[in-house]
Amino acid sequence: MSRFGLALAGSGAALVIAACGSAAASTTTPPPSAGGSGGGGLARNGAAGQLVQINAATLILSNASGDTTVAYTSNTPVAQTSTGTVADITPGACVTAAGQKDSTGHITASTVSVRAPVNGSCTGGGAFGGFGGRRSAGATANRSFTPPPQAANLGRASGQVTPGGVNGTSVSVKEANGTIVTVMVPTTVRLTRSDMVSISALSTGECVAAAGTKSASGTVTARSLTIVPAGPNGCFTGRGAGGFGGGFGGGA
Repeated sequence: MSRFGLALAGSGAALVIAACGSAAASTTTPPPSAGGSGGGGLARNGAAGQLVQINAATLILSNASGDTTVAYTSNTPVAQTSTGTVADITPGACVTAAGQKDSTGHITASTVSVRAPVNGSCTGGGAFGGFGGRRSAGATANRSFTPPPQAANLGRASGQVTPGGVNGTSVSVKEANGTIVTVMVPTTVRLTRSDMVSISALSTGECVAAAGTKSASGTVTARSLTIVPAGPNGCFTGRGAGGFGGGFGGGA
């Protein structure tokens, strides 16, 4: 049975990082921060771009803002995103769904991401929780913000599919707080999955996102790496193939 990593197609988070730049091996200006629930955190603490150089202990990721050095080890977890199908939604799977919420709280999904649980649990997003869009420590909500009217019925569910929780297009998702949300998953839904792969799967030319900590010099020490399909305009720009640059580059 294959293991999935964290699904990177988040609900509406879009890390807009410009297309691939030069292949210089030095670290320069980090990627600009971006909107979306998870984008800013990646810009501050990670990097994304085209993989232009692989060294024994470092990678060079390039985008329009310059090149970033990413330190990694042979034990750094790597996930590779791909287009999934509704058949990937099975009892026990970790699911994040976003779409329209009705008066009963049921969600009709427009996007779904799926991965396998880690040690039987979906809590924390496994090794790739850094892309989940958590609020940074000390951050405060913008209490003066008023969502637009069209956002009033938007809904999101994230958790584990319950035993026997798949009934045709209806999926029961148990969230971390114990709430069970019913998600309707049309057969036309945009669904992404993420599989754990070997570090050897990395190759130059791929679009890669690194989550981790960034030093004062701009070098990122990767906690996890994710290979994402390129969009029609390159890495992490516009809307990627099959809904990628998945949550980073421009989901629908």
